[in-house]
Amino acid sequence: MDRLADTQGRFLFLKGLIADRIYTLATIYVPNSKQAQFLRGALNKLRGFSEGALIVGGDFNAPLDPLLDSSTGHSCISHTHIRSIRKALGELSLVDCWRTLHPADRDYTHYSALHNCYSRIDYVLIKQVGLSRLRSATVEPATWSDHGPVRIELESPLFKPATWSWRLNESLLQDPTIKEEISQALTSYFTENETEGMSSVSVWEAHKSVIRGILIGLATRKRKEATSAMADVYDTIKRLELQHKRSQLTEKYGELMEARRTLNTLLTKRYQRSLQRSKNFFYAHANKGGKFLARLLKGDTPRTQVRKLRLTSGRVSPYPEDIADEFRAYYESLYNLRPPGNQAPDGEAPPHVQTYIQDTVRARIDPNAASFLDEPLTTEDLAAALKHTKNGRAPGPDGFPSGYYKQFATALLPRLTRVVNEVSEG
Repeated sequence: MDRLADTQGRFLFLKGLIADRIYTLATIYVPNSKQAQFLRGALNKLRGFSEGALIVGGDFNAPLDPLLDSSTGHSCISHTHIRSIRKALGELSLVDCWRTLHPADRDYTHYSALHNCYSRIDYVLIKQVGLSRLRSATVEPATWSDHGPVRIELESPLFKPATWSWRLNESLLQDPTIKEEISQALTSYFTENETEGMSSVSVWEAHKSVIRGILIGLATRKRKEATSAMADVYDTIKRLELQHKRSQLTEKYGELMEARRTLNTLLTKRYQRSLQRSKNFFYAHANKGGKFLARLLKGDTPRTQVRKLRLTSGRVSPYPEDIADEFRAYYESLYNLRPPGNQAPDGEAPPHVQTYIQDTVRARIDPNAASFLDEPLTTEDLAAALKHTKNGRAPGPDGFPSGYYKQFATALLPRLTRVVNEVSEG
């Protein structure tokens, strides 16, 4: 990564790789006088620094189009200065993301109480050639400061979102109400579905989908209850800010400031609770051996993402589709031990595998022990194995950790025993 910073803290340029593509990120604060002169100087430095895709954001202290970007329809900055600013941006082929997607709309990022005027002076700009990757641009409500953030969404040809995999949040099982609901759901489910002729495996696997759906609903409800106060205040700020932008009435501004103070109070309390939990955790684990110390000693884990791969054709590709296809072809070839139509009988390994086993495996299990291993499992066997399973571990891709089976062992273990024995018997 490379960087260039202003000695007075008015701009910062960063350059580096994201998904194997060069990006230059620039943030600029333009002082509230001689805006055009300062911006031209900053952009000249950016021109020599930037490479690849360029994203510029910052407070320019000037509306680029006073007719649309100011609630009064004009600006105290002269048209000559504004034209000079637009020309400097045009020389770098920079375009205003929000205005591109909202050519005739009005929205503002800053309110001046002194002049009782709204204006849009905060921008995110990208190169014109990159507009095809621009998906959205929004002006968010001003909550913490007198400036509203501008959010844009860009699409990358190299980005593929990871597949979402559900996993039970075990903290839900600490809630007595949720535990009771799940216990009743399990009783009701097995009573209704364990009928004559129904496979134990089918009933067991289907119960996971039912309980997963119930848990997702309970988690959503609990999350909404925890965040409802903050969400209500945020919605109030959005509504009052929109009303004040249209009317600019003094009483609406007072209500808006009161809502912002309320949000500030709620956020401060939440951060204080988080800080206290963090202090408690470090106090309890700072001088003890365990997972926390092990992670610190281990350091950063190596990246698991494959950023580029040399294909069988010899070409190096950074594209996720090419990488996935190459891995799929490799493992299909690796595990396709016999061609279709020439498969080995059930249980018989290919000759070269049999030879490897005969030459490598020297020890042989005692016949009595082998016969003991073939005996059906009991509920007590599973209970003993579950007891020694560490908490937080999920034994399979279904997302249910060991804590779920421990919590509802009375209802689950007898049925899991039948499933394991039914599968082992074929």
